[in-house]
Amino acid sequence: MDGLDEMTSRVETRHVSALLGGWVPGARVVVTCRVNVWDADKNAFSGFDVFRNLEFNPEQVTNYIRRWFAAMGDVATGESLEAKLAQSNNSRIKELIHNPLRLWMLCQIWRTGGGFLPETQAGLYEQFVKWVYRWKADEEILDQREAIDKALAQLAWAAMEQKDEVSRLRLPESWVLKVLGSRQIFKAVEKLGWLNRLERSPEAIWVFYHATFQEYFAALAVENWNDFLPKTHVNRPVEGKYRIFEPQWKQVILLWLGREYVKDKEEFLQKLVKFQDGVPDFYAYQAYFLAAAGINEFKACSRAAEIVRQVVKLGFGEFDIPKQKWRTFLDPIEKGARKVIPETIRRLAIRELSEISKNCPDEYTHWQLVESLGKIGVANPEAIARLLAVICTTENEDTRRWAAKSLGEIGVANPDAIAGLVELIYRTKDESTCRRAAQSLGEIGVANSDAIAALLELIPTGEDEFTRWQLIESLGKIGVANPEAITGVVQLIRRSKDEFTRMLAAKILGKIGVANPEARAALLELIHERENESTRRQAARSLEQIGVRNPKVIVGSHEVIRTTLLATESLVEPIDPRNPEAIAGLLELIRTTENESTRRQAARSLGEIGVGNAQAIAGLLKVMRTTEHEGTRKRAAESLPKILTTPEHYAWVVSALKDCLSNEVYQNNFKRFHECYKVIWNCAENLPYPQFYEAWDNPLTTPYPEVIEQTQVGHNSTVDSLETQPIDICLQLQNLPIFCLDATILTDETEPSEIAQTLCQLIWEKAFPDEDYPKEVTTASKLREQLKTLKLRQNLPKLPILITHCHPSTELIVFCRKLTNIVAIAWLTDEPLEAPLKVFPPNQPHLISAIQTWLEEI
Repeated sequence: MDGLDEMTSRVETRHVSALLGGWVPGARVVVTCRVNVWDADKNAFSGFDVFRNLEFNPEQVTNYIRRWFAAMGDVATGESLEAKLAQSNNSRIKELIHNPLRLWMLCQIWRTGGGFLPETQAGLYEQFVKWVYRWKADEEILDQREAIDKALAQLAWAAMEQKDEVSRLRLPESWVLKVLGSRQIFKAVEKLGWLNRLERSPEAIWVFYHATFQEYFAALAVENWNDFLPKTHVNRPVEGKYRIFEPQWKQVILLWLGREYVKDKEEFLQKLVKFQDGVPDFYAYQAYFLAAAGINEFKACSRAAEIVRQVVKLGFGEFDIPKQKWRTFLDPIEKGARKVIPETIRRLAIRELSEISKNCPDEYTHWQLVESLGKIGVANPEAIARLLAVICTTENEDTRRWAAKSLGEIGVANPDAIAGLVELIYRTKDESTCRRAAQSLGEIGVANSDAIAALLELIPTGEDEFTRWQLIESLGKIGVANPEAITGVVQLIRRSKDEFTRMLAAKILGKIGVANPEARAALLELIHERENESTRRQAARSLEQIGVRNPKVIVGSHEVIRTTLLATESLVEPIDPRNPEAIAGLLELIRTTENESTRRQAARSLGEIGVGNAQAIAGLLKVMRTTEHEGTRKRAAESLPKILTTPEHYAWVVSALKDCLSNEVYQNNFKRFHECYKVIWNCAENLPYPQFYEAWDNPLTTPYPEVIEQTQVGHNSTVDSLETQPIDICLQLQNLPIFCLDATILTDETEPSEIAQTLCQLIWEKAFPDEDYPKEVTTASKLREQLKTLKLRQNLPKLPILITHCHPSTELIVFCRKLTNIVAIAWLTDEPLEAPLKVFPPNQPHLISAIQTWLEEI
């Protein structure tokens, strides 16, 4: 189903179900959609795996250029483009062409023009437009080019002004003709390909060749920056449009700033930097962040270095000399600044981050600086050199691991980065650091003989099984079709006494042993073994990957899988969205229960099912304003933004929480201040500036009903599930030394960093409900370090964890096994699991007694 964003009406999950009924019940479905439309939909399809087109890395850019020009029979021109891009003064265009569409455009214009590389997005689009005219235009069209460009600019601007995304993209033919003002120009635009017809009846619908060209032509319509920000603005809204705060206009603004012969760009950026909003700087920061992105298109700005320095400071803090400690900013400000750093002038940002990294006394901030370098320093020698220096000089093992992780993100095929990681693997005595370095090596050392040799040498000698598993996984990424790597993995299968190691090695053979007889023989040996069904199943899957041309192998592997896999079903039933009875029940539960864990869970559920519901909004607002329990208030703050859908909702929240941002609350209850600040910041991101100012300056009285104190509801599935599963078992276990985790949120999660973050948050909510969980935890090794600290604080010899309401997927099992040297993990499931993981079937007789016995044993 291609082009969800071009549908005339909202598409919901039920529509997909209806379309897939009848003759295609078993079909897999792919739905495509532009990112901004998908992100804007708070009720995007449930049950779908979501993927996003990634930008190219430098190696992929080079491969694309070579293959594209080879297909055109013009290798020499492609080589000249590579040589031009290699010059240091072309860093900006190299950033732009990580986008596949822009890279294709550059190849097209280079083949016909050559010799000149644009410095901005606008310059690239301008050259492409010229190429289209040379390619498609006849003399008649060329004679009226000025009129065509002007009409296209007016059309694009008028389309951008439409009220919603669909109206902006899908343009009725009668409306297009009216704006263009001439059927002759309309025909010329159609011939040039700038407009394409999507539908014919009942009326033809037209769209721009690509949404980015619509934004480019809209930028051509801008006469001066007053179109984005009223020039008469001082410190409160005035008559005019504040498009600088409307997300759909950001790209138009950036393209306008990148145009060569535009005046007053400096004045506009100065106005953004000094913007005063008359409220606690919610919009002033937004304006500043826009300026930080804007200078990347207008590098001649006199304040460019100052702007980058300030954004880095807002993102990571500064040293407070009088107080002699590191000072940071509120969480939304930090996140906003860090988000814009990749969009600003990266060369300057890398320099600022590197300088702070050299002298930062706060290790937590140092980790974050190193992580940021890993996001913006792809193939940048200065960033790679700084990370290598951190690895060699820091005394903090956590910081060293973060540096190794970042090297794995920016040092692809870089010999210095690969050599640094190999050296770290050899010399470190910290197993977590060794695993992190090995993981990064697996990302950047593809086909590197030194990296492969190092992994092969270390795998058999590693004493720590978790490190050995990571070394094997990394070898599987970089040793594809490498004979030495294949032989090493085969030997590991035959010699290892650890069954999970053998199973993982079998999995790796499926990745690196394509068409290799030695790999095939080793996997067949495993299939014929009878001791371990999990290993046999993995061997069968791997044979399917490497023996796809062998019918006997395929039939044999299918038979193994069919006879050994067990059917499973989820323990979790979905909550009916927007169910008034369920919402009323949750609100009653929040009001009446004495169990804080139940109240937090009810607040979270409201964030899932209370979208657009006034009673749900009022209930969460009341929790934020009145509860003294930090964990519950935090959960309400996370849920509230998820259910706001209209400008009226956002204005209501601003008015209701404004008083929580007073100096008194800041001094006496900073955590309440901080949670309310985050929610209001979200409102500022979604509410037009004049409406926000009005809600702040003239708070609404009672625009929506208060929560009904005596809500009468019967039992329903939502309330029952909260009152009985898993709360019932957790309540029965609450006096025992065990953490009972409702891991519903981890269902279908496959990303290790998300698993680490979520498990850490769930554990911390149980152990320290009034504290923020450690947000830097993004790997199993980092979580183990935090769990070691938790054991000391709780004075426990071992941490027992019971996971409920979550199917034990392969990814979760692998992750949890990496924790079992620190914690004892049990699962409430009917799925059989191998030791050291423990299983308790939900319907097991005397379940609580069985769990008590397990606790005594460990």
